[in-house]
Amino acid sequence: LAVLAVVMAGLGLSLTFDDFRRLRDHLTRGAVGSVGMITWTYCLTIMPTNTATALSFTAPLFATLFAVAFLKEKTSRSLWVALFIGFMGSMVIIHPNPQDFDWNSLLVMFATSAWAIVGLLVKSLTRTEPPLRIVFYMNLIMFFIALPFGLQHWQMPSHSAWIGLVIIGALFVLEAASVVIQVASFKSTGKRVFRMAPFHHHFENGGWAEQTVVIRFWLIAAMSVATGLALFYGEWSTKVGVTMP
Repeated sequence: LAVLAVVMAGLGLSLTFDDFRRLRDHLTRGAVGSVGMITWTYCLTIMPTNTATALSFTAPLFATLFAVAFLKEKTSRSLWVALFIGFMGSMVIIHPNPQDFDWNSLLVMFATSAWAIVGLLVKSLTRTEPPLRIVFYMNLIMFFIALPFGLQHWQMPSHSAWIGLVIIGALFVLEAASVVIQVASFKSTGKRVFRMAPFHHHFENGGWAEQTVVIRFWLIAAMSVATGLALFYGEWSTKVGVTMP
């Protein structure tokens, strides 16, 4: 949130609204997104992860259906066929019969419906709101909604855990930091540190193909995650006395 606020200030974007109806939409988006996130997290504790994950892919189906119903988007026969096949696949997963039907599956569908509604709200907000303001208020609202639930189970991470988290998110931290550095440098000296920020555009402007940038950043992200998870595993194994292989 702090980084987003700094970036927005550097780019001259305000956190205030010309139309306060947009604030209502931000609040609705944050609230619905929080409900979806909390419901999905709860589902992972009460049902098999593979089933919950498979059902989570119904979110695009609901998003398409809601876009047709509420945004009056154009439809075609192929669209309805695709939706029908998608929802039939979901029925196969949840086994809709009285003998072995898992009612918890409906909670996953509820969560994915919430995500679909969030997608429609984002599409509406982008008509008048800059992307950074949308992201800022999403994180701000969801933070305060999720805070009471998080405080019940909060445990202060160890120093190695903080290091592991920074390593896992290193690429995203660097992306955000490049914007802050670029804005601060240009505001103070009139010079740019990167050809363009976020810094993945720096490489594109340097002649790298888009596919090259994407693949190499994927590799960096994968190595960061693997390194962070290795640190977490090492700390956990030390605590419980597991012998490293």
